[in-house]
Amino acid sequence: MSVLCAISRPGLSLPRYLPALFAVLFCFAMFGRAQTASTDIQISGTVVQSSVSRLGVNLSGGTYWDSGRMMKNLIFENPGFEGLDYREIFQCARGTADSCEDNNQWNAQPAGFWNGGSYRVMSGSSAGATGTVVSSTAAGSCAACGPEFQFDKSLGLASGDYFSVEVHVAGSGDAGWTETVSGGGAVSTETTDLSPETPGRQALLLSAGRAGQSAAVSQGFTDLQGLSSIQLNGTFQLTFKAKGVGGNNQLNLYVGRLSAGAAPYLSRTVMLTDTWRDYALSFSADETVPELGPLQLSFTAAGANAELDDVSLAQADSDSTNPTVFRDDALNALKELAPGTIRTMAGGANFGSDLLNQLEAPFARYREGFSAYGTTNPGFAYGIQEVLQLCSAVGADPWIVIPTATTPQEITDFIEYLTGDGSDPWSRLRIARSQIAPWTSVFGKVHIELGDETWNGSLSGESMGYPAYPQWANEVFGAARQTPGFEAANFDLILSGSASSPGYN
Repeated sequence: MSVLCAISRPGLSLPRYLPALFAVLFCFAMFGRAQTASTDIQISGTVVQSSVSRLGVNLSGGTYWDSGRMMKNLIFENPGFEGLDYREIFQCARGTADSCEDNNQWNAQPAGFWNGGSYRVMSGSSAGATGTVVSSTAAGSCAACGPEFQFDKSLGLASGDYFSVEVHVAGSGDAGWTETVSGGGAVSTETTDLSPETPGRQALLLSAGRAGQSAAVSQGFTDLQGLSSIQLNGTFQLTFKAKGVGGNNQLNLYVGRLSAGAAPYLSRTVMLTDTWRDYALSFSADETVPELGPLQLSFTAAGANAELDDVSLAQADSDSTNPTVFRDDALNALKELAPGTIRTMAGGANFGSDLLNQLEAPFARYREGFSAYGTTNPGFAYGIQEVLQLCSAVGADPWIVIPTATTPQEITDFIEYLTGDGSDPWSRLRIARSQIAPWTSVFGKVHIELGDETWNGSLSGESMGYPAYPQWANEVFGAARQTPGFEAANFDLILSGSASSPGYN
């Protein structure tokens, strides 16, 4: 028995490659079956099915190391010194009329973490009920003894019912930054004296106004295994907002590689004024010969009190044909791949919090968290509008993974943002951010997936079991379908289930 597979045109383009692939797989399958005669399969260069979609790619979240630096602004973690919005999904193990104990004994949040937070019941007889958490405890030590919640009303949650809780945690403006203080200097969060030009709600205060005091924050871009994926070639610009509030009003700036003998790219002292101002400092770099060693940006106050906000370090002479916030290298790599879809799953930086935060301008977005095994997240997600701009530039349809706890009202607002004509607040935001036409007129289809791996217990805080998850998805996607502007032909609404567990679907 012999099987002959002949492919007449090697090097076929991607759409023509698919029939050849299927033929080869068919040939492999034939080896396992008894044959009485040879089978000769001839593959020609004729396109049989011309409407086959191109293969898609998954775009993960940014990182501070290696090639995860995808954004033009190299300050990936918390560039606006913003607070945290944490939203987590819980499952009731046991409860009373107005309380419930979660089933995860490994939950990491301390007692009181959720006090004053907003809850929403996602399944069970009280599904849809909302209100305020009166108090919360830490997890217990016995099996399935998670944190206990006291609610503001009688809900009668039963074992297995799901609910989400969201809380905004102000402060920790230095999350994602490394502090270095001496002589009694300090780094703290400023929430009242903000620049009138900032879209955010927090700034950073470096307090080192006395002689001998210093306070510094820095952020580095790390290389791995002796390799550096970030090579600086061209003109770069450091921009930020700052204000002097005491002492000598001097702020020291540094940008350079932390390697032996390397001269800094930028080392300068800026005199601050007693009012908020925008600062822009440029430098040139020529790393045509690959340079190793981490890059670092730092701000230091010595003998000064200085407020700081909205930091960006980006290439000023980026390709003029790149309209996105993604680096030229990232955009060009995606253009070369030419995916049919780009699925954006920015990890923990875009889970947990509300979907609408991801529609705001970068410096207006707060940090987001979801994990049952943590209390904070320094990461900063690239926004949904930024992803849509990337997809448009690449020629791919967008596949947006949204938080599992996205509410019916949030997805209604999201559909209005994508489709509206400016008569609602969210499409007005889209227009204000320079996208006049509805996004649904730009793409063949917008894919929206509710959660990522909702079956995965290691993602506790975002995961849900069935039948609660598909019932919740019906409610959320049902609201999407009822939104004015929703046209079924423009959308693909996706359950994040498991093929081996059909109950998720």
